[in-house]
Amino acid sequence: MAKYKILLVDDNPVVRNIIRRVLEKDADLTVCGEAGDGAAALEKAEALRPEIVVLDLSMPVMNGLEVAPKIRTLLPYSCLILFTFTAARKWTRPLHGPESTR
Repeated sequence: MAKYKILLVDDNPVVRNIIRRVLEKDADLTVCGEAGDGAAALEKAEALRPEIVVLDLSMPVMNGLEVAPKIRTLLPYSCLILFTFTAARKWTRPLHGPESTR
């Protein structure tokens, strides 16, 4: 039985499928749900209560940087993994403010 439930959030279903296939090779992990935008991610996170949320930065409706703090409030002990496949510099600011060194 899997130890950790994962919510995958990416607007590209091909990317979600690739990530799902990689993660589910580990018997301790199971993908409990998927979402294609930030608003759907909040709904799924509240309903599914995953231990891990894999979250794309660049999405429609609400992007990863907008939805991450909302998920953190909703699920304070869940692990958030943020990623993107873009080279755009607009995503290079710290997540915890300008003074952050994390």
